[in-house]
Amino acid sequence: MKKFKNIIANVLRLLFGKTPNNFKTNPLWIKYLNSHFVPIDSDVVSITSCPDNIMKLDIIIPTIGRSTIERAILSAQHEDVETNILISGSESCAGHNRNICLKKDTGSDWIVFVDDDDFLSPGYHKELDSNYDIVVLRMKQSQNIIPNPLDNTIRFGNVGINIAISSKFYKQTNVIFGMGHGEDWRFIKQLLSFKPRIKITKDIYYNAPTSAHLSKELGNV
Repeated sequence: MKKFKNIIANVLRLLFGKTPNNFKTNPLWIKYLNSHFVPIDSDVVSITSCPDNIMKLDIIIPTIGRSTIERAILSAQHEDVETNILISGSESCAGHNRNICLKKDTGSDWIVFVDDDDFLSPGYHKELDSNYDIVVLRMKQSQNIIPNPLDNTIRFGNVGINIAISSKFYKQTNVIFGMGHGEDWRFIKQLLSFKPRIKITKDIYYNAPTSAHLSKELGNV
């Protein structure tokens, strides 16, 4: 819980440039938290950006408290979409934290995943086509491009957490992440059993500057 409170403080710092020492009891901050953070349970917060129109996105970010989460949050938000950013850092396991967020039904059109040390490229949301169930956001991971431009096969090592899922399709599957390394591929493999319509973007929309993924880095896999 202490780690999670620190995450909230870091997000407040992102939004306001500072976090007051008494932010947990200050009436003004409580009012702000109540209107901008939608609690799923004691271990998850949600930041909602709501324009008057259009596509609604759930952005799921598992975190271990990295400072780069600010970059991940900002990269997901756009003026022409409604973004509900779900952040969970209750456990040192990416799969567990994503599962907590998946329990929240916000009425979104799409579910998009991004790790707290990664970020999305501008315009990613324009690739989310309602004619498809899954959109693979081509990823730059260190010096590698995934999926490989010469091989669009959906297989282990050629796709990761760089996906967006139609919320309507996901509700038909209700699959969850397993624990341990490779949980992203095992999750996708379950989705594939429902024979989804899949689109792979031509351009890069998911960026993973380091090749060490969250689950691998944690050492409890």
